[in-house]
Amino acid sequence: MVIWLGTPFYWGWIHLSLWGPVIWSVLIAIVAVATKWRMAGRGLIASWVQGLCLSASGVFPIYFLGRFLSVLAN
Repeated sequence: MVIWLGTPFYWGWIHLSLWGPVIWSVLIAIVAVATKWRMAGRGLIASWVQGLCLSASGVFPIYFLGRFLSVLAN
């Protein structure tokens, strides 16, 4: 869990562009679908879209938290 959420926090801390969290969310969704985590009765695409939304809802707030805390620290 730390590697999934610590990385976006660090990217926010160093003010990396938003492409980092976007690509990270896509990769999390791909890993979830590739490891057979799927919605019951849905296909790959629907499961991937749901995984993308769920991962983005966790990654982006942590990214912006890291960015906010880095501004406060400086």
